[in-house]
Amino acid sequence: MIQGLYSNAAAMDVLTQRQELISSNLAHMNTGGHRRSRIGVSKRSVPDFQGRIGELGPEVSIAKVDFSQGRLHRTGAPLDFAISGDGFFVVEGDGGELLTRNGRFHIDPDSNTLVNEEGFPAQGENGAIQIDSSIPASAISISANGTLSANGESLGKLRIAAFEDNEQLELVSATYFREGANAVAKESDASVQQYFMEMSNVNPVSELVALIVSSRRFEAAQRASKVISDTLRENIRA
Repeated sequence: MIQGLYSNAAAMDVLTQRQELISSNLAHMNTGGHRRSRIGVSKRSVPDFQGRIGELGPEVSIAKVDFSQGRLHRTGAPLDFAISGDGFFVVEGDGGELLTRNGRFHIDPDSNTLVNEEGFPAQGENGAIQIDSSIPASAISISANGTLSANGESLGKLRIAAFEDNEQLELVSATYFREGANAVAKESDASVQQYFMEMSNVNPVSELVALIVSSRRFEAAQRASKVISDTLRENIRA
């Protein structure tokens, strides 16, 4: 019975964390470039007093990220770029280079640098991309390989980073990743589309269904724990 209590407590802990991730996914379903997270679950095994291995229910092994493509939304803005395929824009963040699928950029009026919504400079093949203030955004175009141009002149080429295994990337925030220690870079075959923004890959219907199922399982675990607790109490009194 004691093991049953431990197992139910472990299950409720996993379900609580799962609900938190689902809630985060739903909160960011309209955030450009966001990638949904999901729970990875493993069995919790511990030795008993005699050295035998016993299972005390599930535990969260790691929160995994779904790197599948999000829906492309046409915005009509000339500095909104979306990556079609596997790859990431590279920006210079506060702590170094960051990777993102959010391609909503603008030109900083003070530095004439192409920056994203947080003000992080977009990185080209030779560092931050500078665009003369005399060039209007409407005159800028981008090719599928990320080369920016205006009036027939090249302005630079956006770096599109790609990796052999995206699971090796470290999640920094809702829309940013960083290269992990085991990340291996590769050539990207993705294409860049202008006037589009990639939305989150969260499916709100699926997430809501998962939230309902998770809530019901949590309630079932609570009821089972109460039954076991009541039974133990009666046995102790007897």
